Amino acid sequence: ADFDYIVISTLPSDGVLTLNGVTVSTGQTIPVASLDYLKFMPSGSEAKTCKFTFTTRASGWENTDVGCVINILTDDNFSPVASGGSLTTMENITVYG
Repeated sequence: ADFDYIVISTLPSDGVLTLNGVTVSTGQTIPVASLDYLKFMPSGSEAKTCKFTFTTRASGWENTDVGCVINILTDDNFSPVASGGSLTTMENITVYG
C-alpha cells in the first residue's frame, strides 16, 4: 500500500464497523497492517446499501473523504454453475457443442 493508515470520517449508515471485534468510532485511525481485521456487520434491516467514508494520507488524496459503498445481498452470492443437460433431436441429426 502507498499509505500508512486511514482515518474513519463517517460511520456506516446502516450497520457497524469493527476492528478486531471492537466497534470503530468516528475519527479512529486504523493502520494499514490492521485493515484485514476491519469488518462490517449489517444491522439486519432491509437495507440494500450502506455507506461510510474515510481519509488517508496517500499522495494526491490528502484531506479527501473517500466514500465506501457496501451492497448488502440477501442471498449468498455464489459463482454460476453449469450443470449437465439433455437435448432431443430428430433421428440422424448431428449435434455439436
